[in-house]
Amino acid sequence: MSQEQSKNKKTQDTAFDLSSLFLRKNRRRVLISSVILVLVIAFIVGIIVIVQPGKLLFGSTYRTIETSGDLSEKLTVEPVITDLEVPWSISFIDNDSFFFTERPGRLRLYRNGELLLEPVLVVETLANGEAGLLGMTLHPDFPSSRFLYLAYTYRHNGSIAVKIERYSVTEDLALTSPRTLIDQIPAGAFHAGCKLAFGPDKKLYITTGDAGDRHSAQSLASLAGKTLRINDDGSIPDDNPFVNTPGAQKEIWSYGHRNAQALDWDSHGIMYLAEHGPSGFDGGFGNDEINIITKGGNYGWPVQIGNEKGQWANNVEIMMPVKVYPEAIAPGGLTIPKNSIIPELKDKVLVSGLRGTTILALRIEKGIVLSQELVIDNSFGRIRELVTSPEGYVYFSTSNRDGRGNPKSSDDAIYRIILKEE
Repeated sequence: MSQEQSKNKKTQDTAFDLSSLFLRKNRRRVLISSVILVLVIAFIVGIIVIVQPGKLLFGSTYRTIETSGDLSEKLTVEPVITDLEVPWSISFIDNDSFFFTERPGRLRLYRNGELLLEPVLVVETLANGEAGLLGMTLHPDFPSSRFLYLAYTYRHNGSIAVKIERYSVTEDLALTSPRTLIDQIPAGAFHAGCKLAFGPDKKLYITTGDAGDRHSAQSLASLAGKTLRINDDGSIPDDNPFVNTPGAQKEIWSYGHRNAQALDWDSHGIMYLAEHGPSGFDGGFGNDEINIITKGGNYGWPVQIGNEKGQWANNVEIMMPVKVYPEAIAPGGLTIPKNSIIPELKDKVLVSGLRGTTILALRIEKGIVLSQELVIDNSFGRIRELVTSPEGYVYFSTSNRDGRGNPKSSDDAIYRIILKEE
C-alpha cells in the first residue's frame, strides 16, 4: 500500500470513528429523550385517570380502591331529600318515614314522602370540627316503646363532652320528656364518635372517640375510645364484661378504639364496627379498620395500628381487624342489609367512605373477607350515613358541607339505591 493510500485509509477510519461516536451519542440522547417522553405521558395519563372533575390532584378526597367486582353498573340512585346540612344519622319509623340528624343541632322528620320544613327538635350543641348532633336511633320496639335516643356534644367545665339523651315520642311524632342517660363522655372537636344502635339483644351500643387522647382508649377508667353497652333506660346490664372490675367504667363493652362511627349486626348476631385510623398528628396515616366486636375485646389503639402490632408490655391479647385500608377511606357508615330489595347486597357488609367517596360491599364469612365490590362510585363526594330501610332499600347521606368536601348546589342530600331499569 502506498503512503498516500495509507494516509487516506487513516483519514477514513478517523471519520468513521467520529461518525460512530456521533451516532452513539445521538442514540443515547434519543433514548434518554424517549424515556423522559414516556414518563411525561404516563404522568399526564395518570392525572387524567386519577383526577376527577371538581377534585384536586393533591389533597383530593378521591381514593382508588381495589375491588373484585363492580355492582355500580347494575345500580343507580334517586335523591330523597336535597339541600341539607351535614346529615349524620337516619332512623326509620316505617317504609316511608324517618328521623334524621343534621350536625349543627337539628333533628328533622321525613314523613310519608315529604320533609317537614321545621325541625322536630333543635338541641344546643357545640358544632365544631367533627362535633355536633351526631348519633340517633329509635327504640327497637318502636312504636310500642316510643323512645328516641340522641348523642350530641356540649361544653362541660371548659371541655367538650358527649351526652346521650332519651326522648319520649308522641303519637304525632313530637319529642317530649328528655332524660340524660350518660353524660361527660370525653370528646373534642375531633374524635367525638358517636354512633348509637340497638343490638339483637335490645341493648343500646354507643361508640366513643378517644377525644385526641390516644392513651385513654386503653384505660378502662375512661369512657373514651370504647364501645359502650347500656339498657334502654340507661342502667348497666349485669353481663357487661367489666362490671366487677375495680376502677373500670361499667358501661364498657370493648376498648382500644380510636374513633368508631359506624356499626351493625349480621343475621347471625355478629357485630361489625368501622373505625378511623390515624390521620397524621397521632401516628401515621390510613389503616382504617373493619372489626368484629367481641365482649371485652381490646382492639389495640394506640398500641396496634391496622395489622401492625407494637410491643405490648402486659401481653394482653389484641383483636385483629377483619379488613384494613392502608390508604384511608374514612369510614362514615356501615349497614348489613338482611332483607335487601337488591339481592346482590343481601348479607354483605356495606361501608361508606368520607375520604374514599364510595360505598363498598364486603362478603365476609368466618371473619375472612372473600370479596369487595364497588356499589357506589365517587360521583357523590363524601358519604356518611348508611342505613337499610324496613323494606330493604339502602339509603345513604352525603357530608360535603362539613368543611372537607366540594359541595354541589344540591348538597347535602339523602339518596336511595335502586336497581337500574332493564
